[in-house]
Amino acid sequence: MKASKWAGSAAVAAIASIAGGAAAQDASMHTVAVVPGESVAYDVVPAGVVPAPRRAFELSVGAGYTQPWGEISGNHMVNSDVGAGFSPVVELGYRFTPHWSLGLGGQYHESATRDGLPDGSHSRGFALNVDATYHFRPYRFIDPYFQIGTGYRALWLLPSGVDNDSMVHGFELGRAQLGIDYRVSKDVAIGPYVAADLNLFAWDSREGRSNVAHIEDKRVNTFLSAGLMARFDVGGARDGAVRVAYTRPTTYFEARTEKPTTSVTFETALVERCGISGEKAFFKTDSAELTSSDDATLDLLAKCLNTGPLKGREIVIVGRADPRGTEAHNKGLGERRAEAVRDYLVAHGVSASTVTPVSRGEQDAKGTNEDSWRFDRRVDVRLKP
Repeated sequence: MKASKWAGSAAVAAIASIAGGAAAQDASMHTVAVVPGESVAYDVVPAGVVPAPRRAFELSVGAGYTQPWGEISGNHMVNSDVGAGFSPVVELGYRFTPHWSLGLGGQYHESATRDGLPDGSHSRGFALNVDATYHFRPYRFIDPYFQIGTGYRALWLLPSGVDNDSMVHGFELGRAQLGIDYRVSKDVAIGPYVAADLNLFAWDSREGRSNVAHIEDKRVNTFLSAGLMARFDVGGARDGAVRVAYTRPTTYFEARTEKPTTSVTFETALVERCGISGEKAFFKTDSAELTSSDDATLDLLAKCLNTGPLKGREIVIVGRADPRGTEAHNKGLGERRAEAVRDYLVAHGVSASTVTPVSRGEQDAKGTNEDSWRFDRRVDVRLKP
C-alpha cells in the first residue's frame, strides 16, 4: 500500500512538473527553462496586442503616385519638364527597437514631360536617401509611423528625336513620410503612406559634354508622393508589450532540497497578467498570520484586481495545511489562512463578493518531514472559472 501511494505521488509530481514547464512555454514568446523556485522575466502578448520586431532587418517595397512641384532655377519650373507619374520605392532597414529603425531607401520616378518639349518626350529620375523611422504603436495591429531622411536626387530629361539627353542632380535636403502599418502577421505589415521632400538641384550635365555646369540661381522644389507600402521583417526577435516574471512551482520531491518560494502561490494566468513574482516565507507551523514579506505580493494582486488587467475578475483562495494534527484542525487552519488573504485583499479595495475562500486542509499535503511540510503550509490563488 505504501509503495503504491509513493508511486502515485511520484506520478502526480512528474505531471505537475511537466505542466509547470509547459505553462511557461505557452505563456511566453519563447520557451522558458526555469529551475524550481527561480523567477525569470519573459515577454507575453495580452489580447489585442501583436509582437513587435526588434533587432530585425526590414525590407520595404512600395509603389505610388508622384507629383513634382516648384522650380529648378529662377526661370525653370520643374513641373514644366516633369509630369506626375509612377513611383516604386524600395528600402532596407534595421529595426533595432520596436519603436525605432534606420534604413537606406531608393525611389524611382518616370513620367511624360510637359511644356516646351516634343511629343513623346519623357523623364526619369531617382532618389537615394538615409532615413530614421519612429513607430508610434508597434504593439498594435494599426501602427502609425513617421519617417525623416535626407539624400541625393537625380532627374533625366529625354526629349523625343534628340540624341542628347540632359540630367540635373543635387541634394535631397530633407524628406518626411507619414504612413500606417497594418500588421497582418508578426513578420508582415502593409499600409498607405504619403511623403514629401525638399530638393536643391545643383548640377546640369549633358551627354558628350566634358564638364558639368553648375545651376545658377538654384531654387528649392519638392516631389509629393502617395502610395501603398509592404514591410517584411527578417530575423531578430518579436517582443511582447508586457514583460513579466514566472516562477516554476516546486514539486514534492524538489521540496526536500529546495527552499520555499512563497506562502501565497498563484496560477500562471495571474502571474502573467499581474506581474507577480518574488520569494517569501511559508506560514509558520499552526499559524494563519501573514507576515510583512507577503504584503508586496498581495498588494500587486489587489492592484491587478482593482484597476489592472483583471479588474472585476473573481478569484478562489485555497487554504492548505501540513498533515500533522487532526483532519478537523487542519481544515480549520486552511480556512483561517484563506480568510487571512481574503481579509487583506478586501482591506485594500477588492470587493468581498469577488473573493471565495475555501479550505483543502491536509487533503493535498505531500510532505513527510519538516523540510517538505513547509510547502504544505500555504495558500493557492486561482481565477474562478
